[in-house]
Amino acid sequence: MGCCRGVFVLTICIFVGCSRSNTGNSTSASNGTESRARQDSHQLDGSNPVDLLPKHELSDDQSEELANGDSADEISALIRQSVVELVVRDVLGNEVASGVGFFIDDRTQIVTSFHVVSTAVSMTARTSGGETIDIENVIAYDPDHDLAILNARQLAADVLPLQIADANLRPHDVVVAVERSNETGFAVVSTTIDALRSTAELPDEFQHAGTDDTVWVQTSSVLTTGNNGGPLLNTLGQVVGVSSSASDLGLAVHAKHLRELLGRTSEPLPLPIPGMGNITDAEVARLSSEFVLNNRKFNDAVGAAPTEAERLRLRSTQNPASEFGRRFLNLANSREGLPALESMTLAISLLKQSDKREDYELLSSNLHRLTDFIDSPDLATAAMELNGVYHEKAIDVLKRMITDSPHGAVRGVACAALAACLQHTNDLYARRLFTMTGDAQPEYVALLRRATGEFGRHHYHGQRLEKIFKPFLVENSVRIGMPWLATEGKDLDGIPRSLHQHRGNVVLIDFWADWCPICQKTFKQKKQLVEKYKGQPFTLLGINCNDVKIGLAAARAQTLNYDSICDGPNGSIRDAWGVSGFPTIFVVDQKGIIRHRAATADIAALERVIDSLLIAPQELFDGDIVPMGSRWKYRDVADPPAADWMLPEFDDSDWRAGQADFGFGNSPMTQVNYGVIGEEQTSTYYFRREFNVKDASQLKDVCLSSYFDDGIAVYVNGQEVFRSNLTTDAGHDFRACSARRSNGTELDCAVLASNVLRTGRNVVAVAVHQASKWSADLVFDLSLSSQSGDRCRELLASNDPEDQIAALRAISKFGANCSVAASEIESLLASFDPRVRIGASIALVSVKGIHADELALPEPISDAERDAHLQLAVALNGLAWRVAKQPNRSSEDYRRAFARIMTANKLAPSNDGLNTAAMALVRIREYERALTVLGESRRAFGSHDYAVSALAHIGLGNIEQAVTMLENAKDAVAENNEGVDEDLQMLLEEIELAVASDKK
Repeated sequence: MGCCRGVFVLTICIFVGCSRSNTGNSTSASNGTESRARQDSHQLDGSNPVDLLPKHELSDDQSEELANGDSADEISALIRQSVVELVVRDVLGNEVASGVGFFIDDRTQIVTSFHVVSTAVSMTARTSGGETIDIENVIAYDPDHDLAILNARQLAADVLPLQIADANLRPHDVVVAVERSNETGFAVVSTTIDALRSTAELPDEFQHAGTDDTVWVQTSSVLTTGNNGGPLLNTLGQVVGVSSSASDLGLAVHAKHLRELLGRTSEPLPLPIPGMGNITDAEVARLSSEFVLNNRKFNDAVGAAPTEAERLRLRSTQNPASEFGRRFLNLANSREGLPALESMTLAISLLKQSDKREDYELLSSNLHRLTDFIDSPDLATAAMELNGVYHEKAIDVLKRMITDSPHGAVRGVACAALAACLQHTNDLYARRLFTMTGDAQPEYVALLRRATGEFGRHHYHGQRLEKIFKPFLVENSVRIGMPWLATEGKDLDGIPRSLHQHRGNVVLIDFWADWCPICQKTFKQKKQLVEKYKGQPFTLLGINCNDVKIGLAAARAQTLNYDSICDGPNGSIRDAWGVSGFPTIFVVDQKGIIRHRAATADIAALERVIDSLLIAPQELFDGDIVPMGSRWKYRDVADPPAADWMLPEFDDSDWRAGQADFGFGNSPMTQVNYGVIGEEQTSTYYFRREFNVKDASQLKDVCLSSYFDDGIAVYVNGQEVFRSNLTTDAGHDFRACSARRSNGTELDCAVLASNVLRTGRNVVAVAVHQASKWSADLVFDLSLSSQSGDRCRELLASNDPEDQIAALRAISKFGANCSVAASEIESLLASFDPRVRIGASIALVSVKGIHADELALPEPISDAERDAHLQLAVALNGLAWRVAKQPNRSSEDYRRAFARIMTANKLAPSNDGLNTAAMALVRIREYERALTVLGESRRAFGSHDYAVSALAHIGLGNIEQAVTMLENAKDAVAENNEGVDEDLQMLLEEIELAVASDKK
């Protein structure tokens, strides 16, 4: 279970022209100037194209002409006969936007910005003489360069068309911009060209404004956004550029793109432009406007609510999305053609927001209607809205769009929307991390690749799909937990290199450039890193982002002892990995899984990551008895099995068989029966596996490791050995205590008692319970492994602190059942290395279950030791909280958690751990003591403190006080803008359930 990371959001404002606005970006002129200054100083590869442009000084004639204003007067007269104000209206005739345009032929063709036209259902042009001209259609448009050519319905009087310049532009050339003023009509602004820019040089917020090949004319004059579409003229009155959505940076689209557009031939398109998502039906528009007004009142009421509880009540009972979603759906069912599609799209947008189950079911039962519009380009908007509708029928409709739509934009958007749906249900990091390799990518990543590649040059509402979805592709391809990307090329000496050559190694991937000062500063440390791990399964692979000659010279000058693939200043490798600055460093484990990403070269931090991957604690327990990915018998039907299903003697011959991992909604190796996503699921799924043990007396420290979602109970030979997120009396129809927040990606471990396994035949049996009857996913896999304590003892006896830390980490993980005795650990309390001393203290807490006061913890005597204390205190706090927050662990688990947090507080005294300590005390029913502990931090009470206090009062029977604390927790979230994190949400649900049970 868990929250979906949505790939995109579409609000109803796209469809509803509810307010007048000037099109374009609203960044202020001063901010634009600052952004431009920052961009001027930022050179990714040391060879800024602007620096290569020839410098051009004003001639005497130009200086004189600009000074006496003769040219400006002539151009002002020309503008009055060529430039028009454009008014954009919706289907109800409301003015929703405005812009500027100019005639380029004899009184009919008008040039403007594409984004001005994109929202129009109808348009008119007003000349400086006051004449109003209707726009009949769009002759041609170019979303990539934000240009459009309109055709007037009637001839305009006294029009003088502008000519397009052929001459090349240079910095410092004199140009004239057109500025619209409500008081004076159009005014001339004399200025000069600062530079010719590429899209890559623009600030991030303007990257959407053009494609990579767009040339921008940047002037020293900043225009307001209401002048989008106006001409930029040379001193001869010829068009050299068109004012753009980045006009507040002084940017205009180069006239060469306008000449290219004029060379294209196409059939004129009527307004509105198909596929732009504009409402064309008046009844749909009126209902949209009604919703906007109601929604505004609803949001005002929520904002004015005095408490968070009242806000939650309003959201669940007064949200107009449910009512209007149903009204749009009724309207869709009563209409045909485009109005029906528009209504259906708005119904999806609203009903998917509703918390009412019946709304979700109503929506899903009508989704098939979308296929009636498979030939419409406007289906792209509906496809975008299907993101967030996590239902099998939505997935089917999106697949139909991908295969059957004749429009590339529809197919591409459907790919991305389907990716978002699958990410919600399939996002288990491409099945399990233990089976995934660098060659495996989740299906949703492949769909995003289609959206940005195969369909990337198509447009959605004026933007290329590659620009819209590329950030999400990169985010989902290279985030931690995902497999590495196929990366290959030639090194600086021309020798082919590949990341796959280093499979089985921990790989540090370093994106660097010679001009990056941090890269230069850390070359020596990286070389030392290579030397430190020589002979171990470790590789440092550079990705150089210079030209090959520059990179080679830098590598030789620094005498680098590791290879670097040459990617160049605008390379595809950097682009695929989403690298925008230097250095950027990734660490990949032996299986090709990304485990770390950093934007700085903190060598000490990198060493800690590498060490943890080279000597992972679980490797000390690597004798597989039942490996991950094994074959199991399983039962996935609604009826419960016989009561003795977990016993070795039970006959499971009629159960199905498959290979782990098991589940649905997460691309499992074996998909169990789930019925229909969105409908009620079976509560519990059952698994059994038989295995043989040659000599049980030789097995020690048997470790159970499991992935599951949501609750689990594990039996070995009929004896319960592990239970998590599940009550002790949970039967077949019982639900897990809460939705598992990690989606089953978190590995849970336990060590079995020494007498559980038998020589000969053994059976492990597992019940996996769902938390919700509407669950869209299930996860299960499990392993049993064994290793004697000899390996830990060997590492503890080593003189290498890293070996000792690895062993101590493993001992801490497996606790009192580890065969290493406390006496074998205590000697390390005198280690010279503070990390070892603290690690030994933590291991003793885990093994002996003792309190901090019983440990002879060393006092820190240096900054390095204090830092080690702090880091380990934070780690201990996290371990303790992870146990304490769960409501159904054993008392021994909670006491150990309390001991850990007390140790953490001794290592680094802080109020941060007091709510963890109080939470552990609540779990062991020491309620008064818990409130006493919380009282020590009353000055810093936050939402978590209030939640823990509420649970303590529930334990004491003070229900009214518990309700007050619950309200305080919710108010703290709202007042401090904290947000409800997953742990807090779980506690709030537990409190509300307990309060509700008491009231009954």
